[in-house]
Order: sequence, then structure tokens, then C-alpha cells
Amino acid sequence: MFALTLLFLLFVISISKEVADGGWLFSRLLLPPIGRLGEMTHSALARLVEVKERYLEGRRVYEENLLLKARVKELEEKLLLFDEIKAENRRLTSLLGLKQKILGKTVTARVIGRGGGVGKTFIIDRGIRDGVRVDMPVIAPRGVVGKVIRASFSEAVVQLITDPNSGVAARISEGRGMGVVLGRGRRLLTFAYFSGREEELKPGRLILTSGLDGIFPKGLPLARVVKVRRRRGKLLPEIFLLPLVDLDRLEEVLIIVEREG
Repeated sequence: MFALTLLFLLFVISISKEVADGGWLFSRLLLPPIGRLGEMTHSALARLVEVKERYLEGRRVYEENLLLKARVKELEEKLLLFDEIKAENRRLTSLLGLKQKILGKTVTARVIGRGGGVGKTFIIDRGIRDGVRVDMPVIAPRGVVGKVIRASFSEAVVQLITDPNSGVAARISEGRGMGVVLGRGRRLLTFAYFSGREEELKPGRLILTSGLDGIFPKGLPLARVVKVRRRRGKLLPEIFLLPLVDLDRLEEVLIIVEREG
């Protein structure tokens, strides 16, 4: 458009020179509109250039914004991975501390699956090749988890203490009362066959393994008393316990494969 306008102006100038003798009226009437047309054309071209530059600038900002968003997402993913690594490191450090306290040989395992309904069993990545056998106790830094009920070459199934078929011989930490901790298929446990005084059953009281079942070593943290309910016509109260281990979020455990003594 600019080139065409320039050629047109040169054409008009050449005509005005050729009609110089009688061309005063021509120059007076025709050249001003042509000049204004040239100014308008130049202004339009300038606006087009400005629009183009704004478009290119906007495109550049848009692309930079996309790059920044991708970078932020990448950093967020790295931060999540870093937090997961830190959490795993804390868990493994806790297991290492527990391993040093246990008298005997232990094996660390990861939880790789769950089965048998809510609060019943889960699967670990250790088996017979690692020395894992049926009835071996499974623990975590906070307390008892359950016991091995099936073992294959490279995996094993752990029955949790919340399983209705589970039973752990236990005692009160501050007192002489003893009994059996039974699973109920839910988060809470019950303390059955209690042989101590009812005054010992205070909420918050710690329950430990007694070792009388021949599976779990004596003195392992198991649960806490949360509620004692007296039942009409019943000699013994109903005792509800809360496991010390959050079994729903458990990722690593320790299996006691050999006990000293």
C-alpha cells in the first residue's frame, strides 16, 4: 500500500510540472486532498505497525507465561517428591530405631496391597526367601500391627489386629490386669476376658503385649483405653481400645523373624 501511494504521489508531481503554466488550479484543488490521503495512509500504516508490534509483544508475553507455568508445575512436582522422600526417610529412620531396640533378627517390608475387607489384612513385599514365616509378629515404630498368616516366596499376608479373627494376649501397663485384645473389623478394639480391677481401666491407659500367646514379645505397645461401658446384667465391663498405629496409612513395617531366647 505504501509503495502504491508513493508511485501515485510521484505521478501527480510529474503531472503538476507538466501543467505548470496552467496548472495552478489543478495543484490548488487536487494536491491538498492527495496530501491528506498520503497522511491518512501513513497514519494507517503506522497504526498497523503498532498493532503488529503489540501483537508480537502479547505473543511473547503469552509464550513466556506458558513457560513460567510449566516451570512452576515442574517445581511443584519436585517439591512434592522432596516431601515424599523426607517423609519416607523419617519413617525408615523410625524403623531403624525400632530395629535397634528389638532383641532378635528383623526384616523391613513395604506394604504393597490390601485385602480381606476394611481393617483386616494387607500384603507386604517380603516372603519365605527373606525368612518370613506364618505367625511371625509385625510391628511399626508406634506399636503392634499384626501377624503373618500366609507366606509365599516373595510376599506375605499380614492379619491386622483390627481383624475380627485376631487376638493378642495383653496387659495394662500400670496394673496387674490382663486379658485378650480382639479385633472388631473396625478401627476400635475390645479388651476381653479382663482379669484385673475395674479401677485400672482409666481412659488413656496404655495396653501392652503380655507375651502369653507365644507370638508377640512381651512389652510391645498395643493400644490405649478410650472407653469403658458397664453392661446391665454383665459381670465384666465392655472395654474399647484405640490402636496406637494408624493402620490405614501404614507404608513400612518390621517383621520379627527371630527372637532371642
